[in-house]
Amino acid sequence: MAITLKQLEIFHGIVVAGSISKATKLLGVSQPTVSQQLSKLEDCLGSQLIKRSPSRSDELTPSGEHWFRVASEISHTLSCAWERHHSEFDGKQLVLQLGSIPSMRRRFIALAAQAARDVEGFKHFAFKSGDNSEQVIDMISMHRVNCAILNAKSAEALSSSLQQETLFSDQILWAVPYDISIDCIEESLETRQMGANTPPALSCFVAITDPVSWQSKSEGWYATKLPFAEPFFSCPAHRAGMEIVAQGLATAHLPSSLLPHLSASLRDKIRFIDTGEHARDIALVMPKHLMNLKPFAHFFTLLAERVKEAHTSAMDQFITSNVGHMNGEAEHNSSSYSAPV
Repeated sequence: MAITLKQLEIFHGIVVAGSISKATKLLGVSQPTVSQQLSKLEDCLGSQLIKRSPSRSDELTPSGEHWFRVASEISHTLSCAWERHHSEFDGKQLVLQLGSIPSMRRRFIALAAQAARDVEGFKHFAFKSGDNSEQVIDMISMHRVNCAILNAKSAEALSSSLQQETLFSDQILWAVPYDISIDCIEESLETRQMGANTPPALSCFVAITDPVSWQSKSEGWYATKLPFAEPFFSCPAHRAGMEIVAQGLATAHLPSSLLPHLSASLRDKIRFIDTGEHARDIALVMPKHLMNLKPFAHFFTLLAERVKEAHTSAMDQFITSNVGHMNGEAEHNSSSYSAPV
């Protein structure tokens, strides 16, 4: 019985995803199919490739390590060959597949779609969203997408094989109910103590349960700047956290890039204060071998330019009207606020 490409692809997907169950989503096939193909490959080789355990299924045997390297090399070679074939011999057959993390999806999908139309050479544009940057990186590794917008830090492990362009940097903003006076905010940050007149909302904050790369910075900020505040509320998404803040129940942190996602009615009920803490860098990435193909290289450059321009324009609007900077000088106006660090 001969080894098949499908078996190697599925084995590669299991290792990249970290488990059989996660591989089903990454590969778009059922769990029985994944298990069966893995078993057939191991039967064919007469060797176990993955050590089975209840807690994890990505621990490879020595044979598994060898065949994972083989599967990775074959997958990469085939991907390069297909793209080169479509580019040189098959006319306009190139397919552009963009992946993105959820927070970037609504903001830049239209820009990406328009850029794909403006670049000559693509037959089809497809968009796929991952649950997080790590999943999007897995999609790139499995050649499920050939371009992506994600957290730059997640791409570090593949830096040697990916072309990367930083699109913008996110800052951590402190969201405070708008009806809390500037004097109360200033006093709480200066004394770092709960006073008799301190609004209850300043005594608690919303903790985001879905881990983010800057979570430790957020926790450190509260511990240092507002040590009396407790994480009374928790929720998996920043949008839900903003709903709690808007009701005057707590404060919360969010990355500045999420401001455009919030409705005007929600933003009007919240003061957004720049903490001075850097959250993350958002980057556009593409496998380096695709940069040798003119349509892909043109799309990469065009989308990077348009995203940077769109983000700068949006942030200029929101920073002017919604965000105060904690730089030690108070600006008492109807829409922004500065407080001492």
